[in-house]
Amino acid sequence: MNIDLEASANMSFLQRIIGAFLNPRAVFEDVAKKPSWLPVLIFTCMINLVFSLLTISKTKEFIQIAMQAQMQTTPESADFMAIAVKTATISVVAGAALSAVIFCLIAAGLLKLCNMFSGEPTPYRQFFAVSVYAYLPMIVASVLGCILISLTPAANLEEVSTGLYLLFPPGSTGFAASLARQIDPFYLWTVLLLSMGGAAVSRGKTKPYAILMFAIWAIFAVGSALLTT
Repeated sequence: MNIDLEASANMSFLQRIIGAFLNPRAVFEDVAKKPSWLPVLIFTCMINLVFSLLTISKTKEFIQIAMQAQMQTTPESADFMAIAVKTATISVVAGAALSAVIFCLIAAGLLKLCNMFSGEPTPYRQFFAVSVYAYLPMIVASVLGCILISLTPAANLEEVSTGLYLLFPPGSTGFAASLARQIDPFYLWTVLLLSMGGAAVSRGKTKPYAILMFAIWAIFAVGSALLTT
């Protein structure tokens, strides 16, 4: 199969996916000319859903353990717990399937906001397309997360992370440990791609987009760590 990642236009579905990892600038330039995104978004959602279903039994067991630790086991509470575990499990699966869509909607809005101050006026749909391709590194995180979940006992699933938290001893708590969970190379990779893509489709400079997107990520990371602490 001949995959030309230097093609300036009319990249195929497969070329764009591979190019997002190997030559993102060429992909975003192609997106600027033809902002198609639906096939890739469906592919991404399906991948997330598949890996969520592969780990659903372990996830369900973890949720049950967590709820049992917070509730007294009585005949009255047993039925409620069963319903709660089922509801929480369904929510996790649905969240995995829709997470890419929610992310792209928000990310495209932030890129559009930055576009008001940098580059040529660009339609929201082009920024949405950029967000879809920028999300692709998170698929790698999903694969690694699935592997880690499969190798981890259900009671310890809260220790699973693809971020710097892996450098902390198991059971670490506090602000530093919570912040380390948010410092994930796949998150940062996605933020970088958003910055590059936003600049490419708006014919602007990457720096303003990078400043905004990384600043928002930093605020989110610190805020999440503080709330968790």
